[in-house]
Amino acid sequence: MNYAAYSGQSAAYSGHQWVGTWAWRDHVCARMSRAQPCRYSSDHNQATVNHLTLVTVVSAREQLPELLEQYDARDILNADETGVYFRALPDSTYAKKDEKHQAKGYKTAKDRITLLVCCGMDSHKEDFLLIGKSKNPCCFKNIQNLPLQYESSSNAWMTGTIWEGWLRKLDRKFQRENRKALLLIDNCTAHVDVRGLKSIAVKLLPPNTTSILQLCDMGVIRTLKAHFRHEIRKKIIDVIEDSNENSFTNDVVKKFHLLDTMNLLEGCLVTCN
Repeated sequence: MNYAAYSGQSAAYSGHQWVGTWAWRDHVCARMSRAQPCRYSSDHNQATVNHLTLVTVVSAREQLPELLEQYDARDILNADETGVYFRALPDSTYAKKDEKHQAKGYKTAKDRITLLVCCGMDSHKEDFLLIGKSKNPCCFKNIQNLPLQYESSSNAWMTGTIWEGWLRKLDRKFQRENRKALLLIDNCTAHVDVRGLKSIAVKLLPPNTTSILQLCDMGVIRTLKAHFRHEIRKKIIDVIEDSNENSFTNDVVKKFHLLDTMNLLEGCLVTCN
């Protein structure tokens, strides 16, 4: 629910200031809503300086500028994968102080997909790839054009075959556009060596340096997922408010499917741009 539009107040007042005043006035406090510890997220697993070899980082920083200056900013790309728990709810919620012990927790949803993010040095986004478990999801029936590219694997992880197919498709696109691009990637085992590319030069970043040198690890993926979590919460609230019955949040989110996720991610890409 957009409180600013609903109440006619300014967006600045209807943010944290309004929430804080409302919580104080009505004796509302925050509480953890999950019965299980929160899930592990690879986005927050950033290597510290203690785990990096100084010589490797310095060497990479000296070599990269010489390589990058051969390409335009829009042709310097970085690709990386991230896991998305598209049915996971927030870790906490608000409840009355005298009722917070009555609010029930729940187990976090384990429905996971993989999103391949690819963006340029000038901040433009290339075609993203979503990887799920089902080869032909029911929600794709009678859908001619999907919002994002889609592939499947048994565990919804990136595989060498999927990587090669995505990379060759991107290479053919750049051939049609008469572009020569540099693609920086990490040394994930799924990032197999693809030979015969005509428009893309692939450069592997040194191990343990991606948190410092990789564009996607410097806030791109984190920002995208923050927008996604915001949009999915708005969708849940809209569904509950439009329902004539008493709906529980975890029941609403169970009805979300891959096509909903694709549409939300597509909207988040526009917002991020």
